[in-house]
Amino acid sequence: MKKSHHIYVLCIVLAVLLVGGYLYYRSAPDTGKEAEYFTTFTSPDATFQFMYPNLFQATGDTGELSQDWSSGTRHEGLVLAQVSISDTIQPQTNFRDAQFRVGASSDPEAVVECYTEGNGSVVQSEQMVLNGTSFTKITYGDAGAGNFYDTTSYRTVHADKCYVVEYTIHFTNIGNYSPDQGITEFDEDMVKGMLDAMAQSFIFL
Repeated sequence: MKKSHHIYVLCIVLAVLLVGGYLYYRSAPDTGKEAEYFTTFTSPDATFQFMYPNLFQATGDTGELSQDWSSGTRHEGLVLAQVSISDTIQPQTNFRDAQFRVGASSDPEAVVECYTEGNGSVVQSEQMVLNGTSFTKITYGDAGAGNFYDTTSYRTVHADKCYVVEYTIHFTNIGNYSPDQGITEFDEDMVKGMLDAMAQSFIFL
């Protein structure tokens, strides 16, 4: 149990350093030291790029149309980049996994509905600018069978396509665990902070 606790503390400290490191070096981009903590993903066609913690791996465009490009959509598009985060960053907690993706669709209906909500209940919708581009930020949640899915989605229309930069956090109902299992609430602020730093690093080239 003591070993698991030490691993948990180490993961928390490491994640905080990653998020803090990104926010610090973003304010001083000419230092070049962000490479110590982050990797830059650039799309093969040099349309966009974003930064992500170098603890993880990013996958690129598969070239296959699907509805996976945006959470809650009913239209097809492409997943242009994806970063999967496992529960190892929050061991012995109710955190299960998280998915970060950049997707796009040129479907005319998807473009028209680009700024609408997903299937869950809307928590917040606001306008903001990320690195010179206006986005609509939408947050909503979904749930089922003791599992919760919180999505934060940044959306914009660019070059006649609907682009989404979003992440979904999957966690379980903490009440489903007995005290002897030693499961605690995951650090939501840390996980969201890390994922949001990734989203806010997105830029069209």
